[in-house]
Amino acid sequence: MRNNFNLKVSFGNSPRMPYEWNKTTNISGVKLERVSSSFLKNVLTYEGTVQNRSDYLLLSDTKNAIVLKLNKEGKIVKRSFLDFNECLDVCEYACNLRESKIDFLNSNKRVKYETDLSIEKEMKEYILNLIKSSQDDDLVKYLYYLYFDEVESFSREKLVKLVKSSTIEKNAYVYEFLTCGS
Repeated sequence: MRNNFNLKVSFGNSPRMPYEWNKTTNISGVKLERVSSSFLKNVLTYEGTVQNRSDYLLLSDTKNAIVLKLNKEGKIVKRSFLDFNECLDVCEYACNLRESKIDFLNSNKRVKYETDLSIEKEMKEYILNLIKSSQDDDLVKYLYYLYFDEVESFSREKLVKLVKSSTIEKNAYVYEFLTCGS
């Protein structure tokens, strides 16, 4: 097997685990570079620039594997983990490689990782869009009731704020109520 891989990745604002992917990109002919665990942690933690590299960089410390998407200047613009089987293949192959020396200019600016699950974000967006676009005031008042257990101080703005800050369990309950009839 030559040292290049055809992979399915999902580039987003922050790396997602494969079970969270809703959109993927296929990339081919990506060369694997074995790096230290501390280097891998550094490129996952901080923004920065990788010197003299192509558009994509596949890195593994023999335990984990990631793909970096770089702009023309070498700045890391996106990160992606690999699905489980591809990660195993890449890590296994990395065991046979020597550790590469890669120049990484760390900007000391931490990468901001999203903490919400994508399904949580989709539920919130669905509920918020329904609240904002609904002409049925009774439905919106009932949603208000589901969140607040009262209707006397009904306000769409107050409801929108609560949906944005509610737990996944509460939003899932309302989401299920709204979609069970469809």
